[in-house]
Amino acid sequence: MERWPGRRGKRNLHGLPAAGHEVRRYLSPWDRNHKDYARPEYITYYRNQLRELLTNYGDIFTVWFDGANGGDGYYGGAREKRQIDNRTYYDWPNTWRIVRELMPGAG
Repeated sequence: MERWPGRRGKRNLHGLPAAGHEVRRYLSPWDRNHKDYARPEYITYYRNQLRELLTNYGDIFTVWFDGANGGDGYYGGAREKRQIDNRTYYDWPNTWRIVRELMPGAG
């Protein structure tokens, strides 16, 4: 996350806020390539990713969770369709609790 390949090579994100730019980061709850997606183990993995994002990369001013409904993917290399109930699978109240604990100013 610290660096990403841009059109002109690698760019460092850490200097952008000091220059007056807001840096936005995206972490989708639906990982079409992760072998454990749609299983309980994936929620632990996803929340660990969320914790990393909220503690290692500066202030986050907005957090939102997109429509992560499962579907076709290459989960761990297996081309499958995995269905989840997006109202219960992600356990949103506890996922939001992590956000409020680690980045209380995020809207």
